[in-house]
Amino acid sequence: MRICRENKDAVMTDMLNGQLDSVVSSNTHFVDEILLAMHDNGVLGCLTQGISDKRKDNTTVRLDLILALSVAAKMKTHMSLTDIPHAITDHRLLAKLGFNITDLEGEGCMSEGTLRAFIKKYTSHELFEDYNKTTRIIMEQLNISPDIHIRHRSQSEQ
Repeated sequence: MRICRENKDAVMTDMLNGQLDSVVSSNTHFVDEILLAMHDNGVLGCLTQGISDKRKDNTTVRLDLILALSVAAKMKTHMSLTDIPHAITDHRLLAKLGFNITDLEGEGCMSEGTLRAFIKKYTSHELFEDYNKTTRIIMEQLNISPDIHIRHRSQSEQ
């Protein structure tokens, strides 16, 4: 597997010289369009501000890519950890994220074991706290203020 930073000049030079490792078709999904808009509006960047990276090793795959892939998988209703590495297939979105992903073994950019090890580094409390923090950061980024009031009825009102 190779994970490379986008480098258009090098890619074009290799293509013109007939040096291609592989070609993968790009499939666009409505979710990819949403994620492109999220990227362009800075929302995807908010994810790494709100969720801490607790990995000390195996940081080949950047946290922002793991989180973007996870969001894409969830939005595409792919619920298995094995679906996450394959959740983004749109070349435009991969390029915006700064990646060109090639996987000759068919496992995507990370394995299910890697994802399980990543998730185990967090407690459920930390994940809820990070979710709440991320939501606040996104609302601030997009200048959104909550306008829903949830009222809890007291025992005497019931």
